[in-house]
Amino acid sequence: MTPAAFQSSASISCAHCTHDFPVQLTHVVLPDTDDWTSLQTDDFNRVVCPHCRHDGVIMAPFLLLHADRQYGTCFITDCSQLSHDQQSQLVHHLRDRLYAGLEQLGLDPVELNQVGVTERYEMVILLVQRTADPSYN
Repeated sequence: MTPAAFQSSASISCAHCTHDFPVQLTHVVLPDTDDWTSLQTDDFNRVVCPHCRHDGVIMAPFLLLHADRQYGTCFITDCSQLSHDQQSQLVHHLRDRLYAGLEQLGLDPVELNQVGVTERYEMVILLVQRTADPSYN
């Protein structure tokens, strides 16, 4: 189960029929979780319109904690359009969500040594797939 600190609620409009509906978005992904697996299968933050059944992936910012628990990758759509300060604020916000969620789960805290930022969703998926398959080169 994903801790509340890792998620947020939002209301979106369907790209197909424009129907508004509520969604839960995940903003922190831990290794070896259902969210981690959903990144591998391109189902992460996938939503289905209750009106027309159109489905799609919401490209919301999220922090991926690497398996070594020392490094993270932050996915931010169109991050090149944000200033360095805006990117930094978003990374700090997601890192705070990570710390709060680990506390909710009763897990040991982590100290992130470095957080990379990317706007390339496919790079995050490759990183997860590579981590899941040790023979991947």
